[in-house]
Amino acid sequence: GPTTQHSQQSMGFQGMREDGTVGQVNSSEELLVKLILPLPPESLDVGDSVIVPVEIPYKITRIDIQTVVPVYGNIILTLIEYLDVDGQICAHIAGDINISDMQTTDDLIGEYEFSMTGTSESLFSLNTSAFVFARVDLVYSMYSSETMEGIEYDEDGNLMPDTLNMDLYAEQSFRIESSD
Repeated sequence: GPTTQHSQQSMGFQGMREDGTVGQVNSSEELLVKLILPLPPESLDVGDSVIVPVEIPYKITRIDIQTVVPVYGNIILTLIEYLDVDGQICAHIAGDINISDMQTTDDLIGEYEFSMTGTSESLFSLNTSAFVFARVDLVYSMYSSETMEGIEYDEDGNLMPDTLNMDLYAEQSFRIESSD
């Protein structure tokens, strides 16, 4: 777990509000900030948790169609404890990420699945209102099976298979630490 060997320097996002939202950014930047630097939208007592709803736009691109479907989920943030880090009072926050409720429509041909799960841990200084440490570990899983009915050739004139399948699994870790 976190120790008190972090330096006094800290980092914050320009314009970060108390509830963790950031002004003047697009939704993917705000999502990244929400995942990497999660702040509860409300004050918590030690041991308390809050559920932060999240929506990710997932782009589906076929030869004949391009659409964006929402994937819903949430981040459960828990205030573990308050720590003294080099004289700063820091909130130790743990996060549990699960974003996997894809909302496809009936007119979308094929099967599609998307899942993003993971955990996060951060130390947020109450003195400077900035993060002194943050870590997030994510696992992505994507699957699609598309019937190519009615599409005999691709854009380059190549013969298309009856079905296109894609299965993707990826892990990603972010770690932010202030340095001396």
